[in-house]
Amino acid sequence: MIIDFHHHLSPYISKPPEKPRAIYAHGIPVSTEHKGLLNIETHIQVMDETGIDISVLTSGPGMRGEFKDARAANEALSSICSKYESRLRFLAHAAPLAGIEAIEEVKRWLEVCPGAVVPSAFGEIGLDDSRLEPLYELLESKGKYLFIHPAISTSETEARQYNAFDLYRTVGREFSLVMATTRLIASGVLDNHPNLQIVMSHLGGGISSVVPRITSYQDKEMWGISEDPIHGRKAKEPFENYLKRIYFDTGGFFGDPRVIRIALQCIPKERILLGTDYPQEIRDAEPIKRLNEELKSQGIDGNGSNLL
Repeated sequence: MIIDFHHHLSPYISKPPEKPRAIYAHGIPVSTEHKGLLNIETHIQVMDETGIDISVLTSGPGMRGEFKDARAANEALSSICSKYESRLRFLAHAAPLAGIEAIEEVKRWLEVCPGAVVPSAFGEIGLDDSRLEPLYELLESKGKYLFIHPAISTSETEARQYNAFDLYRTVGREFSLVMATTRLIASGVLDNHPNLQIVMSHLGGGISSVVPRITSYQDKEMWGISEDPIHGRKAKEPFENYLKRIYFDTGGFFGDPRVIRIALQCIPKERILLGTDYPQEIRDAEPIKRLNEELKSQGIDGNGSNLL
């Protein structure tokens, strides 16, 4: 069975744009709307062409951290998936900063969803913030996984450093995933929730390329910060041990096989899942076929059926 763990649909966009249209926040492009996000028949056709049996759906507008958007995404995707229940699943879109009502929303959908999805950060608030603890506790208790997608929106302060060249989407999102992975490990979230299953998108923002640097900075005495209550903190185990606990999907790199070869330097092949990011970075069947061929050549099963 081939499962695509990173697949987008936004069926509640009221009027499909005639051509791709960028959505801006604080003066920078943060997402793009286009017809491919709405036509589920085309999605199924591409799945058939590339041998994908099941796709797990998320929706960009539902991952902005706003409760009303998360609820709208859940309702819309539930309706779509009920019509294609043998081919599609969806994740419960979560807005955990909204409090108990938002957690109850996730709990409701976990009856039919394999997990929940959050962005890699909520503006300037990272995933190690204590307000996310109820979500982590819920997912761990239910045996459901958490999918972490690059942040769709950004704060005004963050936007200042991405003020040109579409920098937020080209490099900012990947940086946010490296940050999210490192925060979850270094803060002790994974130590406190040993059975919490995480699927990190985009191969953790390409984290393998900087793992040697991250691990070297875990020697707090060498760097003179062992007594610092904040910067001197570190996880109970060596940093790389946690990369054996997290799943990483292959989305976000347009099907280019080179990033998978880099990822394998630090991430076990058993922890790599197929993610196409269709129909955003990938919008037709050929890159998906190339991605599947690379995974097969590297001996990567990429199945992840235990998560469903």
